[in-house]
Amino acid sequence: PAVTIEAQQNIRAAISVTIKSNKLTVKSTSCFKPNTPVKITIYSRIFEEIDLKGNVNLTSVNLITAKELTIRSKGASTLKLDVFVNDIDVKLEDNSQLTISGNCQNADLTMKNNAAFEGAGFNTFKMDLELTGSGSATVNAFKNLNVRLNGSGEILYSGDPQLDAKIDGTGRITKVN
Repeated sequence: PAVTIEAQQNIRAAISVTIKSNKLTVKSTSCFKPNTPVKITIYSRIFEEIDLKGNVNLTSVNLITAKELTIRSKGASTLKLDVFVNDIDVKLEDNSQLTISGNCQNADLTMKNNAAFEGAGFNTFKMDLELTGSGSATVNAFKNLNVRLNGSGEILYSGDPQLDAKIDGTGRITKVN
């Protein structure tokens, strides 16, 4: 993979990029507050895992194709992805937001603490969804949708899946067209 960083000179010096055991890591080596947005572009044909911490905006310019993809986001991150995968495992926490489109056979989605998942354009055959707290999810499942909702979250779903839902709290699950 290749990486480009667009930022003020002093900010670029505070960003570390390493590759070890086929894992690309981009992180800050110190705290900083830039005057202009920092833009980091990663060029790679293969993504197996995306792990974000903090206030990050991530957008896929091209379709991400993989057999398996894992996405973890903790903090006020915003992701916009277009994917074609067999299996996807997503964990969103602490105000993370994921807008996703594409296709998937099996999706496993775990959300906590006001996370948001916008997947109306993300076609899945089977989805397992666990939402804890006050988050929201919009999903599209064709065969099976297994939901565990704890708290005051809201789930909107489309498709015609067999629905298995357990709600503990004031949360709602609503079918939309």
